[in-house]
Amino acid sequence: MRLVTRFLFFGWLTSVCCARGSGGATDVVSVRVEPVTATLDSVDGAAVSQPFALIGVQRDGAERQLPSAAWALDSLRVGSIDASGLFSADGSTGGDSIVTGSIVLGAATLFGTAHAIVNVHRTLLGAGVGPNVVDLF
Repeated sequence: MRLVTRFLFFGWLTSVCCARGSGGATDVVSVRVEPVTATLDSVDGAAVSQPFALIGVQRDGAERQLPSAAWALDSLRVGSIDASGLFSADGSTGGDSIVTGSIVLGAATLFGTAHAIVNVHRTLLGAGVGPNVVDLF
């Protein structure tokens, strides 16, 4: 397999290669991560999670999920990602993490990226205001 070129646009990196095969992983010519952007809202410290999937596009245009993908984050400040592509945040810190899914096919490694955005919402109550007051509005 010989790597020909790479293009980066809108959250996914496409690597086009000269693989030959019969419908197997070697027929994958590009990959992307879905969803491209996941916005998660943590309310009052609640944990949130989002599964990501690496999708392979084959030479004939057919698409399929690639379950043997490796996953990484650019920073562990906001959350973490497990081997299955599940992003998790504990709700303590908000921010944007770049999620990278990759797969090795022969001599080429194909990468796709996405964003996991965590918004943290806190209910702040003044002195002497009970927690049930929020439910009244």
